[in-house]
Amino acid sequence: MTRRLRWFLLAGVLAPLLLAPPAAALSRELPLDEVFARGEAVFVGTVVSTRAVWGEGRKMIWTEYVFDVRETWRGEGRSRRTLRVAGGRLDGRTVVLSHVPTFEVGGTYVVSAYANERLYASPVVGTEQGAFREAIEETTGSALLVDAEGRRLERDPSGRLRRGRPSAPGSRPGLVRLLSDGELALRAGAGGPRKMGEPVYRDGSGKVVAKASARIARPQGAVRVPVDGTAVTTKALGEHVARLVSAAER
Repeated sequence: MTRRLRWFLLAGVLAPLLLAPPAAALSRELPLDEVFARGEAVFVGTVVSTRAVWGEGRKMIWTEYVFDVRETWRGEGRSRRTLRVAGGRLDGRTVVLSHVPTFEVGGTYVVSAYANERLYASPVVGTEQGAFREAIEETTGSALLVDAEGRRLERDPSGRLRRGRPSAPGSRPGLVRLLSDGELALRAGAGGPRKMGEPVYRDGSGKVVAKASARIARPQGAVRVPVDGTAVTTKALGEHVARLVSAAER
């Protein structure tokens, strides 16, 4: 047997992970208010370190991301928080899962998460939907929040939060470039924006070894990319989340 971790040996571990509430959220794209309402810990933090660790019985590799917390919007206030996400590389073995978030050391994120002690593949609400990175649009220098797929966090003309104009990585870390109307038109002509596809699991060499349960359906997102929204800053999002929390606690 190779040293690569084979997914068919992990059926007993994957089953509860796939059936946990965050994984079930893969069946649909959650409204943003729901993303933040579900979070038991909502905070802004900068990733200061990361490490891979073995889970119980050395059956699963987990990656731990340590955040230096700048602001806490919901939950217990802490100066440091650790998010533990399934997957990683350790002792010559690699575990790769789709639709779990990855965070870069030095990056600052707004995160809506479940309590970390729960055994989920990802403690982030919606597996990766509750993670937004602070970025700078390199053409204008404006501050943005972008989701795991690079979509700008926006307000629509009625004031509601939404995932809006897509972006591409900029020329340096921390910079992004918003796609132009022309690029969006070309993308629409090629079949529309990329949707969150069916989760696929691979071994360390990249070979597909398993697919998700048929009970987890493809999300039914809209094809049209909205282009008339306005960017939402971290400060504005914090004020919005505070109103959501206040309303929930009444």
